[in-house]
Amino acid sequence: MRAIVFVFLKKRELIQLTIIYMPHLIIEHSANISKSSITNLQKNIQNIMSGAEGNFDADQCKARALAFDDYLVGLIDQTTSSFIHITLKVLTGRSLQIRKNLAEKILEFSREFLFDLKLPGKRHEISVDIVEMERETYQKFVVELN
Repeated sequence: MRAIVFVFLKKRELIQLTIIYMPHLIIEHSANISKSSITNLQKNIQNIMSGAEGNFDADQCKARALAFDDYLVGLIDQTTSSFIHITLKVLTGRSLQIRKNLAEKILEFSREFLFDLKLPGKRHEISVDIVEMERETYQKFVVELN
């Protein structure tokens, strides 16, 4: 959903103010997983979203990652464990089944991704959560200067 509004600056320069509603992709992970690997994971998740039912616009996705040096996976510390937690925040309106299907696709891909990393250690975990944001309260805009 987009709304386009035109506004004038003080110098009478026309700019376009576009209100965009987009998903947010947040990957929290152990610092023993490289930044380049996580960037690759982000791009692949955006591709999964593009092909998924539910009208997800990956081009409008805000993706970010947070690495953690200090953590526990269960009772196991960071010396012999790793984790990836993926949160996808989407606007309300998609059915539970659509969100569940997307979470399953993301988890399936992420599981293979984690195996391919061949990380040392005892325990490695991945979790996925799709969270709904209320359309009525979520506000976002982007200013594109001409």
